Amino acid sequence: MPSVLITGANRGIGLALTKAYAEKGYKVVAAVRDPSKMEAVNGVLVVKLDQGTLGDAKEKGNEIVDREGDEEGKPASRKRRKRRKRRKRRKRRKRRKRRKRRKRRKRRKTMSTKTSLGGEIDAISELKSKHGIDRLDLVICNAAINVTHSKFAELSMDDLEITWKTNVRGPLVLFQATLPVQPEGSKFVVVSSGAGLLGRNIESAEVAKLHAEHPELVILSLNPGWVPTEMGLQGAKWNGLDDTPQRLEDTLPGMIKVIDSATKDTTSGLMVNYDGKPMAW
Repeated sequence: MPSVLITGANRGIGLALTKAYAEKGYKVVAAVRDPSKMEAVNGVLVVKLDQGTLGDAKEKGNEIVDREGDEEGKPASRKRRKRRKRRKRRKRRKRRKRRKRRKRRKRRKTMSTKTSLGGEIDAISELKSKHGIDRLDLVICNAAINVTHSKFAELSMDDLEITWKTNVRGPLVLFQATLPVQPEGSKFVVVSSGAGLLGRNIESAEVAKLHAEHPELVILSLNPGWVPTEMGLQGAKWNGLDDTPQRLEDTLPGMIKVIDSATKDTTSGLMVNYDGKPMAW
């Protein structure tokens, strides 16, 4: 029985691929951030990939209490009181800014369809030790995010950082973790897009590099079409549309055909549309 690991498997494209490969007779490993939110699918093994490396360090502000009076207990002068008041105002402003940053980060995390970037090594080890899965014939890195529609000139560094971690660093970390259990001829597929903050160029270059370095594997990037996932609908909204132009049930068969028919000499190293046509990058 061939085996496949799919990240971001709890909804949208990931869930559709999970169901499809389970029906095809694969041993499916669904990698999700929160297993409690994963729909039950017959025969599918659910593993948790921790959000660890995507999380921002918690900011803890130390509140300094100013006392009225100098070191000898004498009443503070008017100038010192004014300086202390200014310091307090600055501290309050800084605390407000920190709270706003935390709220923005929380919103971005809830938008993310990416499973974690940390914990892959532990998850793969668990597959071998607890479930007896010592090989993966197919790995589908499906999870990704698109948190903003901003132009680069207006882009916040926080948005750039979280997108880079998820969409560029994420597939590479997953590849490194699964490489030891991917035999010769197995496939590594990155579900990508022609749109998005970083676009197809960086992700496609990453896939091309891995393809060149690993002649024993089939590695490609796959465009699933503009379908009504959470990200797809957000993209439609940003472009003034009420809905996406394509449906997942229409593009899914093409996606599976592209994956199943991919070989080292045909589509490996390329970004391929769901209809089988290579895409320029």
